[in-house]
Amino acid sequence: EHYATLRANPELQVHDNKYGAQVLLRFNHLQPPFDDVRLRRAALVALSQTPFLRAQFVSPELFRVCRSLYPCGSAYETQAGMDGLLSGNIRQARELLKAAGYAGAPVVIMQPTDLATVAKLPAVAAQQLRQAGFKVELAPMDWNASLARRQKKEPATQGGWSIFLTTFNGLDMANPVINPAMNAAGEKAWPGWPAD
Repeated sequence: EHYATLRANPELQVHDNKYGAQVLLRFNHLQPPFDDVRLRRAALVALSQTPFLRAQFVSPELFRVCRSLYPCGSAYETQAGMDGLLSGNIRQARELLKAAGYAGAPVVIMQPTDLATVAKLPAVAAQQLRQAGFKVELAPMDWNASLARRQKKEPATQGGWSIFLTTFNGLDMANPVINPAMNAAGEKAWPGWPAD
């Protein structure tokens, strides 16, 4: 909220970080509804980055759309495999939900209310997924409670979760060796537990 004021002060210099931060939306691959790849794909078609970035980072100077798993501008930047994803195509997402036989399993999105860097993101995700036809519940909690809850592998209806959002320093995400989101070792992976 103070970016414009800082930029306007001639006695301050505001420096940009080349890689910035990267926002992550993480599905729980072990539990419904996102144990079904078709429903993950429907969600990824429904979601659009720009509303997240506008809500969280306020000034257009502070963000850019980047449909790469690695930060844009980094050595591994690629949009390969991203065709049609993060397009905000609500109509197509609804068709994908119908074709997958989505029966209304709740999507529980953890919402840390005390961490400014992610506080607004869950509400944006909830809105976009509801528009596509998902039944979404926000689970407000403090950041530490969300860190503890995201370790739980139980179904969302039993104290687990469906989605959490977080941010990482872009430099950490640029290296596939230390990027936790790239670990697809199933139950040994970072919470979300993708298996590939």
